Amino acid sequence: MPTHPHRSQAANSVAGALSLARDARKEPPLPANAGLDEPEVAAHYRALWAARAPSDWKEAELTLIARVARLEFDLRNEESRLAEEGCVVAGKLNPRVRAVETLSRRHIAYLNALRLSPTPTENRAIANRAKELQHMRPAPEAMRDERWQLLAGPMPP
Repeated sequence: MPTHPHRSQAANSVAGALSLARDARKEPPLPANAGLDEPEVAAHYRALWAARAPSDWKEAELTLIARVARLEFDLRNEESRLAEEGCVVAGKLNPRVRAVETLSRRHIAYLNALRLSPTPTENRAIANRAKELQHMRPAPEAMRDERWQLLAGPMPP
């Protein structure tokens, strides 16, 4: 059974807003063995973490943004080395080209995975928007009017 925060703790309440502001100053939790040892990677992790409210992050997503931060660091390093060496080395394709392609695909997959879990607030917004759009549709009897006929419909006799 899903657990929902009490109304006074919801993000759209005064207490919830104060809680979010208090959490914004907190340092993000660093997943163990996430490869955040370089300062540049740790700084990027903090920037990704700040993209959402601290209470909206799930444990698996924290590990995933740590991987994204590390992956972006590695990708930048490989791209700069590839730019220095060139795409062709000794008449053959530089192996770094394939490494950059692989890292780029993995990076896109991680970013897509982070978008797959909308927060409950986003779910409500999506449902409310769907209801609004449902009311905007014309009634079935109005669609029988010739103005609503498809251009690719049958030719009139």
